[in-house]
Amino acid sequence: IDGSWSLANLKEKFPNFKLGEDYDIAPLPKGTAQAVANGSWALGISGKSKHPDEAWKFINWVTGEEGQKTYAGMTKDIPSRYSSAKAFPELNEYPKNIFVIQNQKYGRPRPITPIFPQMSDAVNKMFEDVTIGKRNIDASIADAITTIDKAYADVLAQKK
Repeated sequence: IDGSWSLANLKEKFPNFKLGEDYDIAPLPKGTAQAVANGSWALGISGKSKHPDEAWKFINWVTGEEGQKTYAGMTKDIPSRYSSAKAFPELNEYPKNIFVIQNQKYGRPRPITPIFPQMSDAVNKMFEDVTIGKRNIDASIADAITTIDKAYADVLAQKK
């Protein structure tokens, strides 16, 4: 379970692997409901900015349809605007269209937390332990919860 950026990583690290033969891309599984975590780098204007008007103009542009086309063209990220994604043929074809469709239909904001990196690592490790390592799911979940709880406790301890 990974993002669209993994396609380039797979191609680079495993040049002999063939999409559709050695690996494939599929929508995330679901039970009764489906959700895809959305989130990325954020844009903002510092209260101490010496150029807040110019900063606002940039943010307004880069988050608009044309700005998202430019940004996605440079970064190869999936645009945050569906209308901008339509401008990229590769995002409208398999396999990348799966990521666009999933984000459009099932995207939900990532949790707002000061420990997102630690939480993400704990959840990724849990998935790997269960799917690759064939580890007991309850034990893997318990370890992930312990790791996440410790990260929160460390943040609280730093604030004291």
